[in-house]
Amino acid sequence: MRIADVKSEMTTNVALVYAQYLDACRIVTAWADWNETQQSPEMRDGRDHWVTQFNRIGPFLANAPGDGTITLVPHPNPHPPALYRGATPDRADGLSWTSDLEVARTYAQWRGTTNVYTCQPAYVYGAITWGPDGGLGRAYVEWVVEPVNIRPLADTPNTPGGEP
Repeated sequence: MRIADVKSEMTTNVALVYAQYLDACRIVTAWADWNETQQSPEMRDGRDHWVTQFNRIGPFLANAPGDGTITLVPHPNPHPPALYRGATPDRADGLSWTSDLEVARTYAQWRGTTNVYTCQPAYVYGAITWGPDGGLGRAYVEWVVEPVNIRPLADTPNTPGGEP
């Protein structure tokens, strides 16, 4: 193989990797884009749409410090800690979870409920670390997962049943 051919192939590969990176950043940025009605991307575009998008890019770790930038790296096997979701019962199975119980409680309040759930992730699509300007005034991690074994927390008021 000639040096010119190697250089051309390397340029093509770099361009392809960069295009894939930009596509992944576009997907994560779109996930973060709540519209003016404060409707979540999952509710706006549908669960199947987002599962397809996240499967295209593979597991990822992203950092969104709150200044309008996002950095993204592939992550072959992210392992989330305990996960929580503040939601009404009909939305308890959403894709977006957090490892911060207080953040889940804040989201529950925003949704007019006190229900907080926990789950086991059947699959981890990725994790986004949000900076303090991400709407809550503090940094937190959002885990995007396919949840199973969803159950209410026992210490959550007005949530029937549950486990600690």
